[in-house]
Amino acid sequence: MSNENVRVSKDKLIRNTGVAALVAITLLLTIILPAEFDIDPTGVGSVLGISGLSHQAVVEGVNSETGENAIGGPSPLHIHHQPPLKFVDVDLVLEPYGQGEFKLKMQANAELSYLWHSGTDLVYADLHGHTLVMGDEGEEEIVVRYLETQEGTGESGQFHTPFGGDHGWYFLNLETRPINIRVQISGNFDSHEYIDIGPQI
Repeated sequence: MSNENVRVSKDKLIRNTGVAALVAITLLLTIILPAEFDIDPTGVGSVLGISGLSHQAVVEGVNSETGENAIGGPSPLHIHHQPPLKFVDVDLVLEPYGQGEFKLKMQANAELSYLWHSGTDLVYADLHGHTLVMGDEGEEEIVVRYLETQEGTGESGQFHTPFGGDHGWYFLNLETRPINIRVQISGNFDSHEYIDIGPQI
């Protein structure tokens, strides 16, 4: 390689390095510092709406009743959704052939997103809703099954409540050992509870 080619290659390398350094500094000042550390020397972070973004993104540990997150303030998902979202993230333990019902008190036309999983352990589950209505012979219970899982390890999805009442899952452990079921929910509900029914006889 001639000296002239070496000189051109060095000049190109220096120029490319300078451009890369300039881009890195620009990103640091306009994106990284405002978003990660809430330091906005150029004002671009405020214009883009990313100032303090890393502090707003903490949603772990959201209280399902108050919507407050781990750093004490309302989570972005909670305050921007109308009506405000509530969150549940719980572990349910079922004994061998144990049964349980996880249910939420919900109004009509409410929406819910959910995920439950049991690792590799087999579970019978059905997602259902029930409510009490006045009939010709007094108070009657209406039960609607939305989804049934005969033998599975998890489901995820969304559902819309057709009526107010209790909506949730019946779980049955199909294993000969205790298992753990993780239930994660976000949506509109008034309260939630888990009822341990005991082993299937």
